[in-house]
Amino acid sequence: MSSVHRLWWVLTRLGVRLSYARRRPQRARARLRQATERRPADVELRLLLAELELAAGDIDRAIAEAGIAIQLAPGDLRGMSLLLQAQARAEVGAH
Repeated sequence: MSSVHRLWWVLTRLGVRLSYARRRPQRARARLRQATERRPADVELRLLLAELELAAGDIDRAIAEAGIAIQLAPGDLRGMSLLLQAQARAEVGAH
């Protein structure tokens, strides 16, 4: 990871954390969505966004983001774990 990319990632995560600290989770999710548009192949961004979508209860988006993360990094079990969590929540909601 280059130093510029590392700095960008740190600033992005800081912005997301600040949004949450200020009780603005929608802002945090919006910030991450913008970041994934700029860096669509960034697995870490996709995983973080999937986590936030799941925490916010947006199951469809969580499933989509986890699915993308799995496609980008099939060996990374975090994406599969998030996908399974989201699918389980979707099943509970369907009953």
